[in-house]
Amino acid sequence: MGKQKHFYLIRGLVREAHHWGVFPKHLREHFPDCKISFMDIPGAGELLFEKVPFTIEEMVDKMHQHYPVMVSEDFENHVIAVSLGAMIALSWMKKRPHDFQGGYLINTSLGDLSPFYQRIKPKAFFKLAQTLLLTGRKREEQILKVVTNSPLKKELLELCEQIAKERPVTWESTLRQLIAASRFRLGLWKPAIPLYLLSSTKDKMVSIQCSRRLAKAWDVPLIEHPTAGHELADEDPLWTVERILELGTRQREF
Repeated sequence: MGKQKHFYLIRGLVREAHHWGVFPKHLREHFPDCKISFMDIPGAGELLFEKVPFTIEEMVDKMHQHYPVMVSEDFENHVIAVSLGAMIALSWMKKRPHDFQGGYLINTSLGDLSPFYQRIKPKAFFKLAQTLLLTGRKREEQILKVVTNSPLKKELLELCEQIAKERPVTWESTLRQLIAASRFRLGLWKPAIPLYLLSSTKDKMVSIQCSRRLAKAWDVPLIEHPTAGHELADEDPLWTVERILELGTRQREF
């Protein structure tokens, strides 16, 4: 019997724990004995009123103050993180190499490996910028049209609208998060723990080439979803969890 898994979940730009939607439900169904902890990014969710630092490294410091990872011989800690959240996860691994024993990174990128116009596609950037002029449901609908590819789910739209009403992320926080992401570099560092990449081939926000370069540079597995968009865990949560289970099984075989 392996150790009990403890999953730490981190969302991306202007997203928070509640944006995971039904993903945690599927995760518990496939890993019945697991523990799940959510870690919000400064400027969103529980850390909505935290001043967002201009660097990913400082974000990690702030988040560690609020969410110290439980290091225990009884648990195997794994991080599941999306986009900006995955950059935070990588920086966390670099700063605190013993906290996690594995990581699953979704639709992320590194400034060391990819140009800025692939890390956020110009068309997506301008469409997201247009949301400055929108409010309420229309704003959330515009965002979801950029980050998802399948027909808009009513439940997902209503969830995002509710979160935006209750805990709206300011544009100052959004800008600061974008600046931190654009400046993020890892240099020659490589993770010393098992790492797996999940990505969307038809991501309209971040080029698939970013994940492909990262997989090649670090010689880590990459599984691509053929139709979903940037918000893979929202658009196809069951597929995402099944791939995590598959990759975890592959790790045990080796």
